[in-house]
Amino acid sequence: MPAQTESTEEGHRAHSASRWHKSSCVNPDILVEDSIPCCKSCYSRPSLQDIISQHESSNQSSIQPPPDESSQDLKLWWPQTVPYCNQASSKDTQSRETEPLQHASDTEDSLRDATKSTIYPRALEPTEFRLLRINSVSDKNSPVHATVETYSDDNYPEYETVSYTWGGEDGDSRLCRPIFIGLYWDVLPQTENCWQLLRFVRPEKGARLIWIDAICINQKNVKERAAQVAKMAQIYTQCTKVILYLGPDTAPILDNRFPLRRSLYTTDLKSLKPVLAQRYFTRIWVIQELILSPCAVIRIGQTDFYIDSATQRGFSQWENTVAPWLQYATRQRLQVLDSYEALEIISRSQSADPRDRLFGILGLLPNNEWNSKLRPDYSSSNQHVWIGFFAHCLLREETPWFLFHASGVQCRRSIPSWVPDWDAMQHWEYLKGSRLEVEDFAASISNHIHKQNPKYPQISGYNLIVTIVSGDDYQSNQRASICSRTGTLFELCLQRLFSLPSSPVPIQNISDDLRKRIKGYQLFQFDQGKLPTLYLASKVALDKLIRPMCDHLFLLHTPNNVTPLVLREYGPASNNAFRPKSINQDSGKVIVRLPQGKQYHLVATCLHVFFSVSKEFRETKLRTSSNSSHPSPHLLFKTPIAEFGQAETAYSKIGGCRRMLDGSIPTNTLNAAFAGGIFFNEAMKDTHGPNESRTYWTLLPLIVTLQGLGWEGPPKPPFDELYLSCFDPKYEPKADRDYFQVSIPASMWPLVVRNVQDRSEWVRAYRPQTATFPSTGEYWQRRYFGVWLRLDINALLATFEGSRPRAVHFRISRDTVQRILRTESKFDEIIDLLIKLSAIPKEFTIEELINAIKNPKEEYKSILLKDENEDFTIDGRPYYVDIL
Repeated sequence: MPAQTESTEEGHRAHSASRWHKSSCVNPDILVEDSIPCCKSCYSRPSLQDIISQHESSNQSSIQPPPDESSQDLKLWWPQTVPYCNQASSKDTQSRETEPLQHASDTEDSLRDATKSTIYPRALEPTEFRLLRINSVSDKNSPVHATVETYSDDNYPEYETVSYTWGGEDGDSRLCRPIFIGLYWDVLPQTENCWQLLRFVRPEKGARLIWIDAICINQKNVKERAAQVAKMAQIYTQCTKVILYLGPDTAPILDNRFPLRRSLYTTDLKSLKPVLAQRYFTRIWVIQELILSPCAVIRIGQTDFYIDSATQRGFSQWENTVAPWLQYATRQRLQVLDSYEALEIISRSQSADPRDRLFGILGLLPNNEWNSKLRPDYSSSNQHVWIGFFAHCLLREETPWFLFHASGVQCRRSIPSWVPDWDAMQHWEYLKGSRLEVEDFAASISNHIHKQNPKYPQISGYNLIVTIVSGDDYQSNQRASICSRTGTLFELCLQRLFSLPSSPVPIQNISDDLRKRIKGYQLFQFDQGKLPTLYLASKVALDKLIRPMCDHLFLLHTPNNVTPLVLREYGPASNNAFRPKSINQDSGKVIVRLPQGKQYHLVATCLHVFFSVSKEFRETKLRTSSNSSHPSPHLLFKTPIAEFGQAETAYSKIGGCRRMLDGSIPTNTLNAAFAGGIFFNEAMKDTHGPNESRTYWTLLPLIVTLQGLGWEGPPKPPFDELYLSCFDPKYEPKADRDYFQVSIPASMWPLVVRNVQDRSEWVRAYRPQTATFPSTGEYWQRRYFGVWLRLDINALLATFEGSRPRAVHFRISRDTVQRILRTESKFDEIIDLLIKLSAIPKEFTIEELINAIKNPKEEYKSILLKDENEDFTIDGRPYYVDIL
């Protein structure tokens, strides 16, 4: 498609601040006199000062970002990669896959009239872009005149791009110099530096096609500006080269000679320090212009230095300069993994419009499914842009780096606690050094412990440091979304650890060398005088912020990392401490009620979580140690949180008791207490257990009576009575002083023999010489001619082999039975827990106990049980929380 000159019949007749001809002028004939154009057709001359003043006034109003929205109605919709929902609460919401809310571009409507122009008679289509054609002149002092041409993305000539700063080295961004455009020489005022640049690139012969943002984009058309900024990566990638312009002092126009040409790679870096100190290298937009272009040319004095893919390999030495991004010049991409690394590289760069600090690098972000959908939108306020971008990083890129700088609970402005205060971020320098080696902090903790307890050598096993790392706990936050009105972060999946038990103390004795490496981070110790001791690393003054037992430590799992978050429950509960309450004095257990709400404020984000533990703790508490490393001078174990085990809830504790009661009475108990169950009362069916099998439900009344626990209702049967009721009456069970006795009549003995022979679970292989009755002989005795002997089934069976059967008597001591039952089943802790939870009264019936065990309340799921001598019992369960 041939180029379209931006000139129409309607445009010729239109009158604007740029057009200085009479409205009747249809065939302009321009003559330049004293560097001022005049029209011989209508005898008009431009009043440059008036035109420039009008442009300056309209320009100031058009480039200002829209005001920030009210905190009660943020009207969030950008970017469209973020799932927004128009709800004040996350309750009763089943799906978060909502379409982005439509927005009303009030700013665009208000500027519609201002965008009408004789220079830009129409807005560009999404598939179009403009180029500026500059023709040669015989006099270098001639006015700058050019033609604006429009091309499609799939049909365009070769062109060059430019890289410069609007304000130049002195920062003068006033529109004070006239640029003349098109057939009518319409006036488009530009800055001094832009005007000097156009004079610099004006060819001595022929014409030159360049793309320059100040002219090729209608800066007053917000919609076009956003669309073209989004295409800048494409524009710079497709050009032949970019001309880097540092101003007339550094890049002079040469008279009657051509510049020298050298590779920048061959230049001594030290000699470039004055050049790198120029304001140009601090501006955000120049970064992508130099990185995305296939070749760059920079004039310094009388030499043009070239940068291309063949020469940029030697730029790694520039990593520690004020412009570390220069090492990526002409590579056409940043070699980074995520937005954090991109922002870190350009951390010292600045822009006049704070939104451009983001928009200026969108083309450099890693090209993935979500980043490719980010588009600049200049109709959005500064507040809107940053909240949207941070939400994108968290929910789509899954890189929560910004949470380390979240506004938290102390922010003076009304923004969500999870969002950083963007006005306080004058540049991205604060990002430097946020990713620090865990060993640095572990060394500091180990040194601190050693100074407090010098009698313990650091590698003795007393000062083991355990840090939590990412394991198999990652769960995608596909349910999470952002409230378009308030910015609340809905349904974020976090893993809860515990409530913080005390106010932390900052560790002071850190070496100067280590303090430099950890760059602003502080270590805090939660010392309760017992192990394990908790340490957190954070940039926030935790010792001044933490509310003991009100603030909770959560873990945010992302694909490559785990981020500890300190959250405070929102509402009246935030003023009430979740104090542990003892179950009883002997059990050594306490209950901790978990927070009932799901709305929180973010207090702080921590870099690492450490526990100082003993060797015994690691060996007994941690499930494995396969993921450990041993850097000197301390022992550091990198451990997924799952290896710590998960705290038991009241619900799971009661459920475990029920599962035990549902289980069949084990062999050793049957053998020891009931002679293998051969004498069990067949009429005594278990109506509570599965399939009416003999389960622990059968023994529940017996065990409760044995342990002297409260039992209301009918008079409590004595232990002897309950125990003997477990035997079939035909075996004549009875209590004889300190023993329980059963008898097998002579008429029943052959049946018993066959029973013993047939039941392989009691007799492993019946032969008179090898028959066994497992574990029974240790506890039971057989009367033999008036003498009680240790029961030996082999001898017993051999006695009756081929002889006349006769009655046999067996006995077991009361103490033995009671000891076995006490060992096999422990109900006192469960009953104490049920009484503490008011599930049963202190004096209860067996039916009340059975009902409480079989039907635990759902609220018990939010009650943790922890050892009384431990401060940190891991909850470990996922929670879907809202962060306000």
